[in-house]
Amino acid sequence: MVGIRDVTGPNLRRLFGSLVFILVIGTQITSAKELKVRFDAPSIIPFDTGTTKSTLEEAVVSQRDQIELEVEISTWLLSGKPERIQEILFEIFDLSGASRVIDFLPRDEISSDFIGGIKVEKSKEKNRSIGLSASSNLPWMPGGNGQLASGNKNVDRTSYEKKSPQRHIIVSGTSRQGRGVVYRFRRANEHSLEGTRRLTLRLSVPQGWSTSLLRVQCIARGLTQGAVPGLRQTSTIGQQTFIIPIFDRGDTRGQRDSERFFIQYQHLKRLAEAHARELRREENQYPLKQIAAILSLEDSNLPEAWPTQVLESGDVATFTAAKRFLPDDLQQAGTHYLAARRAILSDHKTLTAKEEATRPQDKHASPITPIESEVSEKESLSP
Repeated sequence: MVGIRDVTGPNLRRLFGSLVFILVIGTQITSAKELKVRFDAPSIIPFDTGTTKSTLEEAVVSQRDQIELEVEISTWLLSGKPERIQEILFEIFDLSGASRVIDFLPRDEISSDFIGGIKVEKSKEKNRSIGLSASSNLPWMPGGNGQLASGNKNVDRTSYEKKSPQRHIIVSGTSRQGRGVVYRFRRANEHSLEGTRRLTLRLSVPQGWSTSLLRVQCIARGLTQGAVPGLRQTSTIGQQTFIIPIFDRGDTRGQRDSERFFIQYQHLKRLAEAHARELRREENQYPLKQIAAILSLEDSNLPEAWPTQVLESGDVATFTAAKRFLPDDLQQAGTHYLAARRAILSDHKTLTAKEEATRPQDKHASPITPIESEVSEKESLSP
């Protein structure tokens, strides 16, 4: 008896999508967002190592070095009106898990839409009056009338200046228990959210630390058209993640490894995007074939979002599951990328037992990405 494989979850969504395609062939529904933002960041970043420590920091960074680096992130509006961009957010953290944040710039900044204070004037007016009138119609008195009035007017005026309302246009602070930094930039009349921002980080790292990877998450939020015509809602209008190698400015080998990592990262990303486009093209041309694959006993589905998990997290389990569905060139690119990633993250001095015990263990901040069984250090890393 022929069984039917589980079609819940992602498979059910694919099946439904294929059926809709059969019923509505040639129909395409496109929704163009009116507001789009993209980001850019450096391919590699050098850092400077310093040894000066304040008294407060000595207890925290004992037997450790301090490094300082700058991350320049550019924000560009692709479509829409710039005044509808409400805020942009950046998070930067080290994937090795061996560093700790000591300081960062820029710090919090407040601003106001008014120049100087706000002048307030209040006045209170009081009027008092007394009136007397008399008239006579008696025959034995001369006719006539008369009036007598008396009054005063008091005006109290109060004038003072109050502080103009202010709000934060820059908010920054640590994240991930002091291992990363988050920046929030809000719209202000005198500042544009477009352009380049220079973010400075000072980290405490193990002695001899020479290379690592930064994960830079960029998000833009703005006013977009809501479901009801005429009403706008705040939503994400741009989001990108960058994996950036950093190296000691005086370390030639570290710079070479960083450049190699960037080449392998871009090579794998391009091949993965091209492969995804090819799969979508085949699904659109042969929807019945896709349905047959979903209902077949054999598991022939490529894991969803595998490029993101491999590129950003170095997830070897995901790569292993996807590998048998990938063409040879994509398999080789993934293997070389994971090797280059390990070369960057493993080039650190051995941590002390205390540092090892406090090191974050989540998949985004693991000290060395788990690729031991899949990648050989002897493999060629040429692009």
